[in-house]
Amino acid sequence: SVIAALKYTPDAIVAVGTRETGAGLRLTVWKLGADKCEVLTGWPRSIVDWTAKDTFAAMTSIGVAVDVDEAGNIIVAGNFVVGGNLQSYVARLTPDGARQWEKEGQVGDEVRGVAGATAQFKNRVFVVGAQRTSDVPVRTDGAVWVFIADEKSVFIQPPVILKAPFTPDEVVDEQNQRSEKLHAVVIEPGTGYALAVGEREFWSGDVKVYSRAFTVRVHPLGDVVGTPWTSPANASLLHDAARSAAVCGEGFMAGGWTRDVTVDAEPKPMIFWVEADGSSTQHRTELQLASTQTHGIACDKEGKIVSAATRTAGSTDA
Repeated sequence: SVIAALKYTPDAIVAVGTRETGAGLRLTVWKLGADKCEVLTGWPRSIVDWTAKDTFAAMTSIGVAVDVDEAGNIIVAGNFVVGGNLQSYVARLTPDGARQWEKEGQVGDEVRGVAGATAQFKNRVFVVGAQRTSDVPVRTDGAVWVFIADEKSVFIQPPVILKAPFTPDEVVDEQNQRSEKLHAVVIEPGTGYALAVGEREFWSGDVKVYSRAFTVRVHPLGDVVGTPWTSPANASLLHDAARSAAVCGEGFMAGGWTRDVTVDAEPKPMIFWVEADGSSTQHRTELQLASTQTHGIACDKEGKIVSAATRTAGSTDA
């Protein structure tokens, strides 16, 4: 079993990931006690326990993201594996794990993050990730889908597609040869907008294409708010990316990585302080932690920042 993401609620911790059920890997949700982290009665529940479609129950599925909406419903997101490609899947479950609705995307649509909208837009769900634009080589455009749901059905608006150019100093990508991908999304407490973070390929006209973190704000109606922000990168570490996001007081945090331009340069963990408009002018790099990428970030009630990362150690040669 693997847990990929979790959401704290006042009475439980809701986690999503993947479990080997005996028939293969299946998207799975766990519910744990808030105090002792014990698995609660009736959990875990895999996609085979709630789906209405036999084809979904039989497919390899990977859980990647979870949120809990204002009513306590669980919004779970993952991807099917179809012929080596990914196909997005989102479902909303009751607090007891019963299906309210489920929806699959197209083959080539990959979901990486999910967030339930709030207030007057509480029937909407933001889903972020990428759409495949080329198989050889693999290229993607960033994508934001807005799901509009009632108790039994769901409508998906045409996605917001994010592709270069975003900034005035980069070269127009007429053949759509550069890739973008969103990794995480949170809801802005004051506006109800979604703030999504990810990574993109940036080319300003020199001979190199750089990886850069970027953010985008999206209205619950599905419109991009303002202009997506792209990291200018550090002068000595010209590659960076954002992999996770969290609300911290009146601002936001993003976690990811940065590295030098040389081919053998190792990634180092990076934390971005993100302003209300999505831009970032402050960051922190842990230079002593080589081969490390931040994949999770959060703030506690006192405003302290906690991040989680993976580190590659040793040779990967056979």
